[in-house]
Amino acid sequence: MILNKLKAILMITRPRFLVYLFGPYLVGYLAGVDSYSKLFSFDFIYIFIFFMLPANFILYGLNDLFDQATDRINKKKGQYENLFSSNQLKLYTVGIVVSSILAVPILFTLNTVALLIFLAFLFLAVFYSAPPLRFKARPFLDFFSNVLYIFPGLLAFAQSTSGRLPDAIIIASSWLWASAMHLFSAIPDIEADKTAGIQTSAVFLGRKKSLVLCFLMWSASSFLMISYSSFFIISFFYPAIVLGVVFNKLSLEKTYWRFSFINLLLGFLLFWYVALT
Repeated sequence: MILNKLKAILMITRPRFLVYLFGPYLVGYLAGVDSYSKLFSFDFIYIFIFFMLPANFILYGLNDLFDQATDRINKKKGQYENLFSSNQLKLYTVGIVVSSILAVPILFTLNTVALLIFLAFLFLAVFYSAPPLRFKARPFLDFFSNVLYIFPGLLAFAQSTSGRLPDAIIIASSWLWASAMHLFSAIPDIEADKTAGIQTSAVFLGRKKSLVLCFLMWSASSFLMISYSSFFIISFFYPAIVLGVVFNKLSLEKTYWRFSFINLLLGFLLFWYVALT
């Protein structure tokens, strides 16, 4: 019984995507910290764990609760991701409440800049899915609000540098990358979202225009990154993927499911780049 509960909790947090929050936090902290000994501080470890599980439970738990209409007709739900059922309502409710409580101590450990970023993260994590704002169902705001995925990295950098932020070029390129990632990920859901009456950017633009916009945003992100460091030439892998899909060399659906592994690999390289420079 306990193992089944733990498995259900893990499925709600989207195991394939866990690294999308704690990864940026780790890289952002490494980029700003002046001594690796601080990686053993209580504040770092606590917030790292928060972004590993509780933050994901808030983000994806709320998404499951408010996306029931489209999830029931989405092929990936139940097969690759948890499909909400009424008998799980208590689990979702308790999980979201407990995860939110675990966020409270963080409010008292951060400097002003890091605190504002954390509050912005929580705001977007909630209102990406929840009404009345529900950014998910607002074209262009849906992928722009995906900036929430870079907030853990900005928070960590501000936390480890007494309130400083990374260069504007890093913030802009990361925001473009995250926006393109969201739009690309929404394309496989076009039919399900359209049937459920949800107007996402992908639904509004259609498949072809969405792919073009993904290509433009990822290309712009890559050019900004490479102007910062030649290391980021690896980021051109993303617009190349879009071209592969456009010219039918790659399956969009299969590529979408491989993205977590692609991002994990490139994130691993980014980790060592930051750690060694």
